[in-house]
Amino acid sequence: MYRPTDWLKDKKMSFEEKLELATEQSQPTFGVCIYDDLDHNVQSIQTTIDSIVNSDYNHDRIGVLLSTNLQMKPEDIVQITHKTQEAIKNFAAITHLYTGNSEMRDTEVFQKLIGATHFIKLTPSQKVPKNYFKKINESINVSLDRVSYYEQNGVVAIPNKVVRETYLEHKNYDAMVNFVEKISKQQGAYKKLA
Repeated sequence: MYRPTDWLKDKKMSFEEKLELATEQSQPTFGVCIYDDLDHNVQSIQTTIDSIVNSDYNHDRIGVLLSTNLQMKPEDIVQITHKTQEAIKNFAAITHLYTGNSEMRDTEVFQKLIGATHFIKLTPSQKVPKNYFKKINESINVSLDRVSYYEQNGVVAIPNKVVRETYLEHKNYDAMVNFVEKISKQQGAYKKLA
């Protein structure tokens, strides 16, 4: 991360405080989308959200978007939103009027998460491991790994830059993920977290 010489104007901070601030600012941010479809219920969505809420990572560095359709009751969406926003302020839900156009849905979803350094797409009932985000941060900022595909228990995180460079070739997020997995393994940029 590039910082100008005057990046911290408050000279009253100790060196340790400045170091802590710089470390915090260099942590990756995650844009997580939960793609609901017709086969899932509110409890399975809540299971996935709870796994994110219970993660061992700064929740201010995580944005979550619930992508659903007209089958889900508005009162359920409101209940999930209010409950989740108690822990993760950057949570929103979007209801799609159509279900068949994956490119349009992907575009609507990931435009809302575009500020994140890494994207994660989940389905209801999928659980994010408790230390998943923390392990990615350590890989980037401690080990200095150059990874374009992180995977643990079926949860995949891909850097924003990689998504932006490859999505238009596929116009389908899942097809792009499969392509990035294949290329990452070939180029040694795949990391399976334990």
